[in-house]
Amino acid sequence: MNFWEHRKYKKLVEALLHDAKHARGMREDVADAGDLRRMETLEQQLRDALRARDAQALDACAEELGHTREKIWPPRRFPGWRENIEMFLVVLAVATAIRAYVIAPFKIPTGSMQPTLNGITAVTQSEPRWMDHFPLNLVPLLLFGESFVEVHAPESGVMQQVGRDDDYSYWQLNDKRVKIPVQFFAKPGAENKHICFTPDDYGMVRVEQGQLLAVGRVCGGDMIFVDRIRYNFLPMRRGDIIVFRTAHINFASVQKNQHYIKRLVGLPGETIQLDPPYLVANGKKIEKPFAFQRLLTDPRYAGYTFQPGAMLSAPGQTITIGPDEFLAFGDNTRNSQDGRYFGPVPRSDLLGPAFMVFWPLAGHWGLAR
Repeated sequence: MNFWEHRKYKKLVEALLHDAKHARGMREDVADAGDLRRMETLEQQLRDALRARDAQALDACAEELGHTREKIWPPRRFPGWRENIEMFLVVLAVATAIRAYVIAPFKIPTGSMQPTLNGITAVTQSEPRWMDHFPLNLVPLLLFGESFVEVHAPESGVMQQVGRDDDYSYWQLNDKRVKIPVQFFAKPGAENKHICFTPDDYGMVRVEQGQLLAVGRVCGGDMIFVDRIRYNFLPMRRGDIIVFRTAHINFASVQKNQHYIKRLVGLPGETIQLDPPYLVANGKKIEKPFAFQRLLTDPRYAGYTFQPGAMLSAPGQTITIGPDEFLAFGDNTRNSQDGRYFGPVPRSDLLGPAFMVFWPLAGHWGLAR
């Protein structure tokens, strides 16, 4: 036996011995005692044959050891499928535990944090570009969350809106359901370049088969990672972007059991008021950390403003935060349904601070601040 043959046999013997030891350890309480002793004897003979460089003895011992191992621990049916399923279940359990207790992903659906973070938006585009046809359209969709959308009438008839959620406006056309991205509907008083039809006073519109109903480019909202463990060991910090549940918010337009993404502006025990464009906590104007300075100096932001119908809609009005509560505002202060309207939120509803925008790979990718 030359050097290379000895090297190959050595690796084989090490693998066989490791497998045999594992089998004995797993089955020693139920396997036949004679088979266990025979396996130990064969293991020693395998080592001796390796030292003697006896290839014929190695092959014979290895074959008999394999048969004895199968007798002690018979192979299961479909071992490949079993291994893959077990691996999948382990990975699923680990991923679920990480999402529940360590890091959780969330998508920003609205524009309450713009321009710090983007919600789902629509951009005017009347015709598809060369990159908007399959399969090239998969590139901007996967990398940047952008897609060109055209909605045509599937048949002729009268169409009427029947529902709406965070993503789509639903319209009934005969026995068919037509869905149009909600971002295509302009705010009241704004020119709408996406919708190509006008409902009558009863909310209905007659359309022809193939008629263009809506067109534009939809840009997906930023997706962030949230740190689920930091606030278990460290105190809350003013200025953090946070995610919290709406379970205990009693406000007419806030849905229960949703997740909101806002900026932490008020800490337990503080009294908050506004002195536009400043946020005032316990009588002190807040200018730091960076997020509050940006609201005051960056022309893309409006600072903190009074809003009609809010709890802070005039000078002198205050919000007092309880000992186990926090207060959160959106950065888009002119268009954010936040703590100015529904007040403090219980500490138990706080999931944690956002620390990274992981998708899309666009302007906000990286650390969230």
